[in-house]
Amino acid sequence: MSKQRRIFGFGLLAGTALGYWLNTDKGKAFRSDVAKKVGEYSDEVSVLAKDNALKLSGSLSTAMEDGQEWVSGAKTQLRSSLHELAESAEQAIEQAGEKLESGLEKARRKMKENTARLENGKGKKE
Repeated sequence: MSKQRRIFGFGLLAGTALGYWLNTDKGKAFRSDVAKKVGEYSDEVSVLAKDNALKLSGSLSTAMEDGQEWVSGAKTQLRSSLHELAESAEQAIEQAGEKLESGLEKARRKMKENTARLENGKGKKE
């Protein structure tokens, strides 16, 4: 006999013996106990799964609320920062404009002084 046939024959004999034993009174009691245990474990697993699902749902809700609060805070902070930046830029522009006007005024005065000096200098030579 080949090795595969021996394994098949052994499996057939083991299956037959197991089937016979499961149909005896002890086998029936064993099957009944196994069915009860599977039912109990199934109920426990179902309860645990529901509890874990509720916990996960609560955790996700909390995480979403925390995330929304963070986004809201970040938006508020960003608006505040942008407002401060705009005010700072406006002040810098005003200061630059004032300095430019002051520089132009100095240049006008200097030109007037130089023009007056030239005119005074021309008048003396004539």
